[in-house]
Amino acid sequence: MDQALGIGIIGCGKVAASYFNAIPRFKGLEIRACADLNRGMAERFGQDHGVRATTVSDLLHAGDVDLVVNLTSADAHYAVGWEVLRSRKHLFSEKPLTLTFAQAEALQKFAVENRRGIGVAPNTFLTPAYQTARLMLQLEQIGQVNFATCHVMNRGAELRHHNPQAHYLAGQGPLTHQGPYCISTLVALFGSVETVCAVASSPQSRRRGVTTDGALVEMDVDCDTTFQALLSFRNGMQVSLVLSWDVWGPAESGIRVFGTHGTLELPDPTTYEGEVVLNRVDEGTGLVSPTVVPSTLAAPTDLRAEDFYRGLALADMARALREGGSYRCSDYLAVHVVEVLEGIEHAAREGRRVVIGTDCCAPDPIVSAEIDRLLA
Repeated sequence: MDQALGIGIIGCGKVAASYFNAIPRFKGLEIRACADLNRGMAERFGQDHGVRATTVSDLLHAGDVDLVVNLTSADAHYAVGWEVLRSRKHLFSEKPLTLTFAQAEALQKFAVENRRGIGVAPNTFLTPAYQTARLMLQLEQIGQVNFATCHVMNRGAELRHHNPQAHYLAGQGPLTHQGPYCISTLVALFGSVETVCAVASSPQSRRRGVTTDGALVEMDVDCDTTFQALLSFRNGMQVSLVLSWDVWGPAESGIRVFGTHGTLELPDPTTYEGEVVLNRVDEGTGLVSPTVVPSTLAAPTDLRAEDFYRGLALADMARALREGGSYRCSDYLAVHVVEVLEGIEHAAREGRRVVIGTDCCAPDPIVSAEIDRLLA
C-alpha cells in the first residue's frame, strides 16, 4: 500500500459530491478513480475533480486503488461490496451495509478471513452535537438516565429525492433509509441493543408527491411507512423509536434523553447540523430553564458539515488501516445496526419480542486534537 491510500468511488450520484469535496482535505487519502453504470456521470465527476473515470470492473482491478467507497443504491450494497472484497480491496459503504443480517454477516466473515477492512456510514454521531451530548451523559449532567425517545417523522422520500419511487419498493421505506442513522447514533450514546419489539403500518397503498426536481409523481407503496419500536439496551436503557413518512405539517425529528435532574434535546440524527439543549429544573424557582450547550468539538467552517463528517469517517478508517487499532464507523457497528433493523421488521410482522444476538461497544468519542491530526 502506498503512503497515500488510493480511493476508488463507485456510484457518482448526489452523495458522491460530498466525498469528492471532503477527501482531499484529509491526510493520506487520494481519489484515484471513479465509476458508475452511467458512464457519463462518472466522466463528469472525473473531469470536474481531475480523476480518471473508468468501468466498475476496471476500478475493481486497478492496482492503485486500495479502498473502494460504495455509493450505489441500498439494494446493490451487498453485491457490490462482495465484489470489492473479492478484489482484495478495503470497503467503505454508504448505509446500510446490506439489506439483510445474513448478508452483513457474510461480508464481515469474508473480510475478517481475508484481512480486509469494512467501514460503513452513517457518521452523524461524529458531529459536535452528539459528541457533546455523549460527554454530558458520561458526566451525568442530567443525573441518572431513565429513558429516551428518537423520532424521525416527515412527509417522505419525495421531499428529498429526485427519484422517490425507488424508496417505496419492497424492502425500502424509512426503516431502511433513516433507521441506520437512528440506530447508529443510539448505539454511540448507549451501547448495544439487546431486544426489540415493534409495530408497523402503511396507511396509503399509493402516494403522490413533488420531487426535488419539481416533478409530480405517483407511486405504489410496497413497504411499511411508519414504524414504532421499543429498543431495550444491554445497559438497561430503553428508547422509544418512531420512524414515519406519514406526517403532514412540520417534521418532528430529534432525540430526547430524560434523566433524574434534566433532559437533553438533541437534533435530528439524520442531519449534520443542530445544537444540544439542556433543560434543568431551577431548585429555587422550580422552573425549567433551557440552555444551549457550547460544543466540545470544532470543525472547519469552509466545508459543508455533511461533506466534512463523511470525509472524517473515511479518514478515521484509513488511519486505523495504516497504524492499527479500531475505527468508529466499523463493520461491527454496521452489522449490529443491520441486525437491529431486521429485528424491528420481524418484531412488527410477527408480533413478538426479538432478541439481538450481536454485541457492539459504543464507538470511541472523538476530540478536536484527533481531527486536527487527520486533516491535511
